[in-house]
Amino acid sequence: MGKLALIILFVVLVVLLSALAGLIFIRSDRTKPKIAANWRTSAHKDPVFLKIVYSLLAKMALVDGQMNKSETLMIGSVATKEFKLNRENQQLALAYVRKASKSGQSFMDYAEVFNKLYGSNLIIVENMLSLLFQLAICDGELLDDEERLIEEAALCFGMEPETYHKMAEEFRSSKSQRVQGNDESYQSIYGNPDGIGGEKVSAAYSLLGCDPRDTDKNLKKAFNQLAKICHPDKAIAKGLSGQALEEANHKFAEIMNAYDFVCEIRSNAE
Repeated sequence: MGKLALIILFVVLVVLLSALAGLIFIRSDRTKPKIAANWRTSAHKDPVFLKIVYSLLAKMALVDGQMNKSETLMIGSVATKEFKLNRENQQLALAYVRKASKSGQSFMDYAEVFNKLYGSNLIIVENMLSLLFQLAICDGELLDDEERLIEEAALCFGMEPETYHKMAEEFRSSKSQRVQGNDESYQSIYGNPDGIGGEKVSAAYSLLGCDPRDTDKNLKKAFNQLAKICHPDKAIAKGLSGQALEEANHKFAEIMNAYDFVCEIRSNAE
């Protein structure tokens, strides 16, 4: 009878301990943010997700010390095309970029936070790494430091080395195609730089409100004034969205391409 009582007591204790463990797990699980399996849904419903993603993008763009025009436009397109954010969240995303750009935190600091919150979601991890690769090669060059950081992030996120290297190879092999795509976009406005005609040069100077007689200093001043006036942030601040915002982005890209085009001509003429 004594042994039976001990067995019953043991079973009761096991049941109670199991129930307690379940309650602890449920309670601790509730402290974690709910992660949507869908990449775009996370951007809309989780402001922390949006902050970490744009902070990582900002730090990646600054690997070489500055954020160039291709990287700026690419980050902007993530908000409008990748995530399709509304005006309020677009402003929020750009604010995260500006804040992270000035932050003393490193790329890997943000990567570690990302891993703690979202590392268990393979869909989100793969999309984040893909976005980092797209940003790294959008200017036509994948820097060693950029690739090293992306690989460190992949390891931090728990991605298998074999899976990472397969993804990296896909982006390396597609780089020439992406560069060509950028060239075609560039040439659609200003023509082939190897066969520049007078009309193309005039069009670029005209867009900047300058002419070939202007000094480099005046040319840069005119460009900076136009870039400030036509920056997509201005359009967002005015409440523009949809087609109007796309047109603002296109106008900004035209101005930047015109300036780069004229600078290239002047440099080749020296």
